[in-house]
Amino acid sequence: MKNQMEALELANEKIKSLDKKNKEVVSKNLRTADRGIKYISNNMDDIQKKLMWNKLCNIEDKLDRIEDKLDLILESGDIDGKK
Repeated sequence: MKNQMEALELANEKIKSLDKKNKEVVSKNLRTADRGIKYISNNMDDIQKKLMWNKLCNIEDKLDRIEDKLDLILESGDIDGKK
């Protein structure tokens, strides 16, 4: 019976220790998430500008590829797709 009580006490101590560690991990993760949210909210305009710039660059790349294809078609003389 004494061994069971000691085992139970040891188990309770381990549970408390794990609970404390879990609380620390959760607390750290919440602080990290909070910093991330603050960064995003403080830099929203800059983030939107970067997203818009990326979209414009993608459009420019697509237009360049279309222009290259049109140049090839004009150079080959295959305007109607018959050659």
